[in-house]
Amino acid sequence: MPNAKQSPGQLMTVKQASAQSGIAETTIRNYVSNGYLKSHKISHYTFVGYRDLLRANWIARQKDLNKNYELGS
Repeated sequence: MPNAKQSPGQLMTVKQASAQSGIAETTIRNYVSNGYLKSHKISHYTFVGYRDLLRANWIARQKDLNKNYELGS
C-alpha cells in the first residue's frame, strides 16, 4: 500500500484519491466516465493522477457555476 502522502504526479487508486482529496469515490468515477478525468485500469483497480483529479474537479465546478448562472439569468 502506498504512503498516505503522494507526490502530485503519481497515480493512485480511486479510493486513495478520494481519501486524500475529500472528493467522493462516486464523483471521481463519474469524472472518469464523463471524460473529465483520465484513468488507467489495471486488473480491477482504476488509477488516477492526483493533479489530474484536482483539475477535473475544478472544471466540473466551473461548469456547474455556469449552469447556475445561466438558469438565474
